[in-house]
Amino acid sequence: MKFNKTKNFVLIVLFVLTPWFNANYFDDMKPPSKTEDYTFYEINPCKISLFEFIYNNREISNFQFVNDDYSSILCFGRVSQIKDGKTVFVGTNFLMSSSFYVLFLVFLLRNKKPIKNLKLKPSYIKISYLSLLFTFLIFSDRKFYVTNFYFLDPFKFRTYVLISIFLFLISILLIEVYKSKKHHLINLLPYLLLFSGIVSNSNLNILSIPIVYLGIESLSFNRNYYKFFKIYMLINCLWTLNARNTYILSKNIYPGFSSTSYDFYSIFFYSTFFILFILGAYKFVLENINFFSYKKFMKSFSTVISVIIFLNIFGWRVNFISFVTNFFNTQITNNIIYFDFFNLFKIDERIIFLFIIIFLYKLLISRSLEAIDYLPLVIIFSMLINFSSFLSVAQNKFNLIKYFFEIYNPSFLELILGSGPLNFNQLYVESNIQRILNQNLFLTSILLFFGLLGILLFLLVMVKYLTNNFWNNGRLFFIFILSINFIFSDSTNYLPIFIIYILFFIVFKKENLNS
Repeated sequence: MKFNKTKNFVLIVLFVLTPWFNANYFDDMKPPSKTEDYTFYEINPCKISLFEFIYNNREISNFQFVNDDYSSILCFGRVSQIKDGKTVFVGTNFLMSSSFYVLFLVFLLRNKKPIKNLKLKPSYIKISYLSLLFTFLIFSDRKFYVTNFYFLDPFKFRTYVLISIFLFLISILLIEVYKSKKHHLINLLPYLLLFSGIVSNSNLNILSIPIVYLGIESLSFNRNYYKFFKIYMLINCLWTLNARNTYILSKNIYPGFSSTSYDFYSIFFYSTFFILFILGAYKFVLENINFFSYKKFMKSFSTVISVIIFLNIFGWRVNFISFVTNFFNTQITNNIIYFDFFNLFKIDERIIFLFIIIFLYKLLISRSLEAIDYLPLVIIFSMLINFSSFLSVAQNKFNLIKYFFEIYNPSFLELILGSGPLNFNQLYVESNIQRILNQNLFLTSILLFFGLLGILLFLLVMVKYLTNNFWNNGRLFFIFILSINFIFSDSTNYLPIFIIYILFFIVFKKENLNS
């Protein structure tokens, strides 16, 4: 058993590192040994692998590695150019990065046993709908992709034919893997915090593909969902008619789960994407809740927390590790709120607070400790000692809410119905701000997206949910804490955390944490 784990770990590491060795090692071309000689890379772009560059430039701490999506497929993993003697551009072609990400996810699940005695064939008609939707999402962000597509003009029809075919093919592969091994995924959700599914610098999230597919399926299987979907699409038409002006923000702190433009197309297609994602995420949790295990889930979560701590201490000091980390999770930015542990390392407050709440709830239910529970105990002890950092996080959240209402200036229709989900562009451009600032909490996001009607519907759902658990004061308390943490975080705009919240809103209603 230990041998298999070691073998899998080694294979995963090799799979992660392999692309950055991509080069022709049988030619006579050798990179210069002097770090000051950068004319070689100007004359010979995409000839030297990232590994060769690091090997021949020992002082790599002076360099910053960034993705170069506007490069050819053959350039993937190679140095495309160097600017200012400090910024090294590494080829991460959009199509190649997408394919690599899909293969990586399939590789991770290769040893998992498939479900037996089930019909595993996906519906190709539904997959065609899915690929068309994601193609239209890319079309609605076409100005963002001008500098991300190599030899693909985002203003030509043939580009979207190619993208649609490409998305159809990778969707088949992803959904077939999901159908056969979905029962394993519920306890592996924490790993999404490391592998967010966002393709390089694009606005495509690979992990949302099977989720949206489940949303399309749910419309076929549930009449109530279908009726709700039709009402929602009527409101979607009002949002699109309200989009009279075009607003574009290329800098997006929520890649893969937010539009980069505000216009007729982006509002319509991103609003459709959002409701299908909600239905699909809920269907995913309900389908797999019987396979949930606290021990397995927290083991995965503890591993993720440990890796995050390691990366925060060492990764940001080793440029290559930081580059690979950002390749798999581009939402690691300075725009999110971090809980600072004694100036030694920082952890995303959304992750750490959720980790602690889950552990404390389990402690209430079982009133016992396991080996897997020692890490959350250490973190809780550290948070209590470093209480000032908690106060800083609370202050930051208060400032975000305060600043939102300072710039929030809706029309009457926008106040009642919102301006459409997953779009912050109108709010910031009309406020003369050219980028999305910091976090946008659920409370402010739901008001911006769905207006007062959305706030009212959310409160009704939460009241119904809480009253169903009123018989157990301890359970109700932790559900209340989970709800407060959800409301005052930006989890609605962050795919991995959002799915984990949906899972535990259902898990916390159960009498035990194992199925």
